[in-house]
Amino acid sequence: MTSTGRDISPSDEDLLTVVHSLRENNGVFGAKSLLSAILASNPTWTLSEKRLRKLLQREGLTLPSVPPGLERAKHGSSKAKPTLSSDGLEFPHSQMNDDILTRLEQFSKKVEIKFFDAQRGKGIVAKEPIEENEVIWKEDPFVHCPAPWELQAHQSALLRCAFCLTSLPSPKSPPIPCPASCGTASWCTRLCYKRHQAQHTFLCPQLNPAVNQLWTFVIDEKWIALGAWMRVVALLLAEWVDGKDSDSPSWKLVRGLAEMSMKERVKLLPNWQASAPTSESLWKQAHSLFLQAFDKPDDPVHSKKLSKLKKGNWIPAEMYDELLGYEGFLRGLGKMSLNLGAYGGIYALHSHLNHCCAPNVSARHFDPELGRITVIAKKPISPGTELLVSYVDPSNKVRKRQRELREWGFGICKCEKCVEDEKLEGDDAGEGLEDELRGFLGV
Repeated sequence: MTSTGRDISPSDEDLLTVVHSLRENNGVFGAKSLLSAILASNPTWTLSEKRLRKLLQREGLTLPSVPPGLERAKHGSSKAKPTLSSDGLEFPHSQMNDDILTRLEQFSKKVEIKFFDAQRGKGIVAKEPIEENEVIWKEDPFVHCPAPWELQAHQSALLRCAFCLTSLPSPKSPPIPCPASCGTASWCTRLCYKRHQAQHTFLCPQLNPAVNQLWTFVIDEKWIALGAWMRVVALLLAEWVDGKDSDSPSWKLVRGLAEMSMKERVKLLPNWQASAPTSESLWKQAHSLFLQAFDKPDDPVHSKKLSKLKKGNWIPAEMYDELLGYEGFLRGLGKMSLNLGAYGGIYALHSHLNHCCAPNVSARHFDPELGRITVIAKKPISPGTELLVSYVDPSNKVRKRQRELREWGFGICKCEKCVEDEKLEGDDAGEGLEDELRGFLGV
């Protein structure tokens, strides 16, 4: 009989310690979510859901009664207690996504997800030996705000698939036009249309003309984070209207992403008090257009069309605050900016990778136009070793790398490369503030 490696039955005391930590620091409350998070952070433990539920009930730790589907809206990551540094500034924080835990072997059988602590959060660890240059997994984006921007222009001109960016017409089949005849979206196959249909519904200029101003603003500003959050919100709204609750895989993925509000992020920039009013003005302008697009258009004709899309089944207050409220909007922009790939994609598993300036894996875009990433080992990786990718250009000087990491709340990197580079380089002048400001806005 093959051993699973889970041989230890933890004591109730050890279990309660982990439960309290996950609830306080990671926003994990439901029994199933807790079970997944406990097993992910303690890979040698064996634990049944039945035993966990009995323990929670006995200790009075069961959840208060809430309407079906709203448990995560009340207790999800948007309400999770952020971790603060010694100077009172917020670290990016995240929670475990139990859906990706159940699907992990679809990506790779050689890795597992582990929760480290409140500050470091979750990460990916090898559970089998991985060879140098080995492909560990491949992944398509959850949502994709294509960069460079010419690709989006090609989509709108019906020259590329609105979902996968394949050039049209595809040799597989004739292009499939938007059923509403919006003239701005076409798909290479029926599979792509089916995968993209929900997201497109609220972004279609014909079905929802109120979204046009937001589209124009995103493109004019070249604001990738806003374009990505617009797509996420459109997808979640469409899923809700079609009967999927806030415990759907899409919601779990979004709530599991590392987050930091843009209000907190701006405080990490040099001279942030001087730049804050300009940033706030831009955020409010974008948020106003967001509400026009998805909630309350000024134009009566646009309002009537949007009401038709809502089907009398609009989102509850908690979900509204998370997606469309101003504070939720700023957290959403922060999520996108923290998790976006180089070419504008948000990825379910890749978003779990932590940073090192001397990474042992890289995420490569062999065809950047299509969004798919291939995660490859840069060196041999032994079981128990965390998979690490670089959030910054590792060829930059150490001061520039450290500044870029610090300005996203990641603190000071103490990897071997940084320690050695500091000895060799000494003090180094910073780069211009203009690039930093545009970078944190995601433009």
